[in-house]
Amino acid sequence: MIDRTCARCGCTYEWGVHVALFAQRVALTQEQLRATAHGDANDPVWSDEERLLIRMVDELHDSAGLTDELWDALAAAFSVEQILELIALVGFYHTVSFFANGLRLPAEARSAPFPWA
Repeated sequence: MIDRTCARCGCTYEWGVHVALFAQRVALTQEQLRATAHGDANDPVWSDEERLLIRMVDELHDSAGLTDELWDALAAAFSVEQILELIALVGFYHTVSFFANGLRLPAEARSAPFPWA
């Protein structure tokens, strides 16, 4: 969710830092990393639960809200408390992205390069 949020915000700084530090630890594949930047919820690299999370990031990013249909699907998979935490996570990384982009932070030496294509 963090990588997708940062990618949707065009925050290559934070995306690269998170990929460098956490992608291997959580077993994200190269295909999944590319999909955070260029895929969508229907990308075959995601599980059903991950598709819901990608949809959540995208809906929050695009409309600052969630449709009833997505809310119902999320509620079937997650508790309300978990959904609240997920919304807060997306919002937090929007803020981080705004700061990193606004401050024009250069890439860290050890960060992963953003997949431009």
